Amino acid sequence: MVRQAVILAGGRGTRLAAAFPGVPKPLVPVAGIPLAERLVRQLVEQGIERITLTVFHDAEQIRTHFGDGSAFLCQIDYLLEPAPMGSAGILHQMASRTNETVLVVYGDVLADVDWQRFAQFHHQLQADATLLVHPNDHPHDSDLVELEGDQRVSAVLSKPHPPGRMARNVVNAGAYLFEPVCWKHIPSDRSVDFGRDLLPHWCSFLRVFGYNTPEYIKDMGTPERIVQGEAALASGKVAARSLRNVQTAIFLDRDGVLNEDTDLIHRPEDLHLFPWTAEAVRTVNKSSYLSVVVTNQSVVARGLTDEAGLNRIHAKLDTELGAGGAYLDALYYCPHHPDGGFPGEVAAYKIPCTCRKPQAGMLLAAAERFQINLSASWMVGDSARDMGAALAAGVEPVGVRTGHGLKGSALRPDFLFDNLLDAVYYLVEQPFTNLFNEGLERLKNQITVSKKPFVIALGGPARSGKSTAAAGLARAFRQKGYTVELVHLDDWLLPVEQRKQSEMGLWRAYPQAVLNEALHDLLVEGKTITAPGYSVRPDWPARETRYASAEVVLVEGVVALGLESVRQAAHWTVGVTAPESTRKLRYERYQNWRGLPADEAEWARREQHEVSAVEKDLIFVQTLVSL
Repeated sequence: MVRQAVILAGGRGTRLAAAFPGVPKPLVPVAGIPLAERLVRQLVEQGIERITLTVFHDAEQIRTHFGDGSAFLCQIDYLLEPAPMGSAGILHQMASRTNETVLVVYGDVLADVDWQRFAQFHHQLQADATLLVHPNDHPHDSDLVELEGDQRVSAVLSKPHPPGRMARNVVNAGAYLFEPVCWKHIPSDRSVDFGRDLLPHWCSFLRVFGYNTPEYIKDMGTPERIVQGEAALASGKVAARSLRNVQTAIFLDRDGVLNEDTDLIHRPEDLHLFPWTAEAVRTVNKSSYLSVVVTNQSVVARGLTDEAGLNRIHAKLDTELGAGGAYLDALYYCPHHPDGGFPGEVAAYKIPCTCRKPQAGMLLAAAERFQINLSASWMVGDSARDMGAALAAGVEPVGVRTGHGLKGSALRPDFLFDNLLDAVYYLVEQPFTNLFNEGLERLKNQITVSKKPFVIALGGPARSGKSTAAAGLARAFRQKGYTVELVHLDDWLLPVEQRKQSEMGLWRAYPQAVLNEALHDLLVEGKTITAPGYSVRPDWPARETRYASAEVVLVEGVVALGLESVRQAAHWTVGVTAPESTRKLRYERYQNWRGLPADEAEWARREQHEVSAVEKDLIFVQTLVSL
């Protein structure tokens, strides 16, 4: 535990002077509370007993505001700089003031950090100095920190950076933990700065580590940043990011999700992000979710590169995301591969492990580190390994049609999107929330009059978003503790050779009598039924699917609203629509994923057979949504 802190409060605040005339920089209010006061109160709340403020400009105003600290339930004293001494110069005097671990924080930051967790990391590693570091959306103009595998600092790279430099997005956040040994290495006769002068030198002979955290800590050095900070406070994001609170995450596979999968990428020049990747990750950054990559990288075990080489690849990834204003909160990789016999392989990595997907090790490690609620999180991937890891960790699996596109996967997620951007928009915006709230009210009313399953029918034209809406509802009901069965009517589609839509109407693509009887058995009689299954991809063989009764049964499909058995049993009917242009684009992408041509004539035939039939069914819906 750390009990003593220093707040660096001697700066002039030139960029803030016009907006806050006569107000010392540490006393500039953010949401009505001076920055340094907000920090003092937070430190005291977390067990800090003694605080030293370094002062120079407007020192008396700061002394008057804080006094001896009794009003803040702590002891406060001061170090007065005789002249501007940089961020570190005056702290050589700490050698005669304390023999304890000291937390040093800049007085112009808005933060909500679990400081004692930071201290625990510092003490576990027996560090001399530990830097609080984090990723941000502008690494190109930030002081960067290079970390080795055990989080030891190997270099501190002060801005400005040379053009073309590829570096990991690990930014000095402006908070440190120091042991007494550090004070004697601060010169007493000149102005020095931690980031520019001391830390780059200290890491060559002291035990200096980096504590990487997604928590909110930003300097409020400009009026624009104060506005941003107040917005973050008002939204709850500042407090929510603290690791004293439970987090949620969107886990991301790398190859095929963030970048083109060119197979066994082992050089930075072979990593090519998709055009939408930065926007997708940036959307996650603005949300309540952490962005965490979990990736199998057997290129290390195969001897194609080493972990230093893999770090260079990830430096390119971070740099290109940073150029797009995006960042990853964390990146985990598995360097292992269990199978031997490859030329050049590295025996030390050719082992079974718990981190290689479909094992859940990387997700579990992130959950422990960041206090992630796995059941409220998502895993976006393009392979069966990704889906398996999600299920093993208790995370909701989400597939994308890029990369492997779940080729040959026996695990088929309820959520499947064309690419990461489409997936992220859906996961972040959660357009099914209002729909679920309406359904929950209807369900509560139904429970009072019947013990039968609450049946929801979702219908609409092809590619309108029915299955995704149904999956969203199913997940939301499950998270409320209900048992749920999600029935896909396409599992009864006749084989392609038995249905030629140019010659047959929509309804003749399904065995109506068999389907009506099966659904009556499920929805009314409560029996378990078996669907023959339907193959949407050539490498996805049709397989039987068993559906059992549950507290909530959702039935989705183009014909869901027109089936007599469903309409009679449904307690709630939902129509799902989308603009024709949107559905056509989805159709073209869907056909491409299936390896089939997106034929204009075929689309026209589909519209002729489906839309007219479905439009007649939409008159029966109680709720109409557009996704």
